[in-house]
Amino acid sequence: MHRRNITFVGLAIVALCITAPQVSAQTIVQVAPGFGTLNLAIDGDTTATGERNDPETIYELERDGLYLLDGSIEHEGFHLTIVAAEGSGARPILQPGVVEGGGSSRPFRARADITLRSIYATNRDELGALNTRILRVSADSVRITLDDVHFDEDGQSGIRLDNTDNSIFITNSIFSRIGIHASPDNGRGIDDRGNPIDSLVIQNSTFYNITSNVLRNGGGIINYADINHNTIVNIGQYGLDLGEVITAHVTNNQFINVGYMGTTEFIELDDPDETGRVVVVNPLQSDITATQVMNVRNNNIYIDPLIEAAQPDSVIAASGLVYSSHAMELLEASGTGPTNISEAVAFTNGPADPSSLMLDFYEFGEASTAPWDNTATPYDFLYTGGESASASTGMQPLGSLVWHSQEIADSDRTTPLVDPVDPGDGDGTVTLPVGEEGPGGLDLDTASGNQSVHQTATNPSVGDQISVDVFATEGATDKTGYQASITWDPTALSLVSYSVVGIFPGGLDLGGETDGTYNAAVAILGGSASADAGSVGLATFEVLDGFSGSTTVTLTSLSLEAHGVAANDLAIGPGAAFVVIGGVSGPVIKTADLDDTPGVGFGDFLIFAGGFNTVAGDDRYDERLDLDGNGDVGFGDFLIFAAQFSAG
Repeated sequence: MHRRNITFVGLAIVALCITAPQVSAQTIVQVAPGFGTLNLAIDGDTTATGERNDPETIYELERDGLYLLDGSIEHEGFHLTIVAAEGSGARPILQPGVVEGGGSSRPFRARADITLRSIYATNRDELGALNTRILRVSADSVRITLDDVHFDEDGQSGIRLDNTDNSIFITNSIFSRIGIHASPDNGRGIDDRGNPIDSLVIQNSTFYNITSNVLRNGGGIINYADINHNTIVNIGQYGLDLGEVITAHVTNNQFINVGYMGTTEFIELDDPDETGRVVVVNPLQSDITATQVMNVRNNNIYIDPLIEAAQPDSVIAASGLVYSSHAMELLEASGTGPTNISEAVAFTNGPADPSSLMLDFYEFGEASTAPWDNTATPYDFLYTGGESASASTGMQPLGSLVWHSQEIADSDRTTPLVDPVDPGDGDGTVTLPVGEEGPGGLDLDTASGNQSVHQTATNPSVGDQISVDVFATEGATDKTGYQASITWDPTALSLVSYSVVGIFPGGLDLGGETDGTYNAAVAILGGSASADAGSVGLATFEVLDGFSGSTTVTLTSLSLEAHGVAANDLAIGPGAAFVVIGGVSGPVIKTADLDDTPGVGFGDFLIFAGGFNTVAGDDRYDERLDLDGNGDVGFGDFLIFAAQFSAG
């Protein structure tokens, strides 16, 4: 146990930090509320020669505590982690304190990785003055992780990026009251200042009462953006200005009154940067060779007609300017446009209609002084009924599920729901290891080849039959046969038949089934594959009484063979290795709670470690530990375990 005496700081205790494949101790420093106590704890936590005592220290704050900051919390060269203590009570408040002479500073200036969990931070100081940029990031390749955080009141932006290739992961959080109507352009949830972003993941979060936009893109490329299950309400000008983005997922969100300020007539309406008000995506520059992907689906995009009716005659209503012109082209090409709806939603206690603020600006301009109406807080964005209540890709409510006390069941893609593994490398390409396809795999479209359909369109009923296509995308030329292994849950599905189809015409299958596994062994007598790529087999399953929610069929191996020639073992890409039958697409992530105690803790880790680096068939292999379901217990399973681990 690490114990240190730090003025204003309580007893330091030890927590568990998992780093693959070892376990190391991590220091927790408990910080008492007060003026400058957190600054002092962080700044003074060094050795006599200036090195950090522990560069991975966790600074733990008291629930219901008020922490007045003695200047910005600035750090460089170490990962800063600040969390609330476990238990009940409100998030601890971090607020700029006023020093002698009457000045105050923003809460954070980060020059290295920063993690904040379960805190409330405001840029309104203790005497009522409003600062700008709650979190300013001023170094390259910084990782920003915010979970259950509330950033409230700022004159310019919640997060500002000064440098390149940062990654932002925001979950279960709230951004509110960013910007003032005397200068609405400056109200930004995230402002990248034109700097490239490696990864931007925003999930299960709420943004409300922001004068300009949730994301302001100043011209830098974004490698990977994943905006899923968020509630976004009362945003004055733009929703998501993604600009040049290589891969963008915008799914299952509520966009309510986004663009309520409307558009003035003098704006060039053929300018792709100006026409869109909810989703703005621009073409990639000619020197970027990556394929641009835009997945915009299952969102509710609605603006109250009363707001538009109240706008001056000089304003063009935002409801007809939802997408930038390039975003619209991509949306039409994808065919997902009809999955987006427009529906009024009655929140249990939502923020006030912003019409009066809009009119105040158009009447008084820079002299507008009306503040955000905050009298009805705390807001509650729960709603019931209507199409939105079950319109997500996982048939859950649209918007942040925090308000519905639900966990996200589905993200419409094979990348993890939170924190993709190396989703971008900053060089204009994007790498998605969990979602990559590979030369062999499964899909649910029985047309020849790979159509990348990994989820059934509807939930099946008992007795329904589902056909799963086995395909190869390369390497079949001159091959005279193949072997494949397919697994499934025999309590949920039964195999009706396995047929040789596609590029192995007339192939004879000598394979067989054993308890949830089918091993195909196919040979063509006197011939070879008819093409280098295409479908090779069709497995048909019947849904059993044991089916519940969803179930997965997995291709564990595929090898193409020729008489007298060594087999060509095809790589099975993680994104193509499986299909999901039922309401959840993507890998089925199992729970890491392996022992008899609540939560995922040290006892579970000991069980997990005992089966690490094993594969199906080994004596120590335990299927419960195979969290990603790929047949071995490896680093991918460790990442899933670490994400669920809690030392508390």
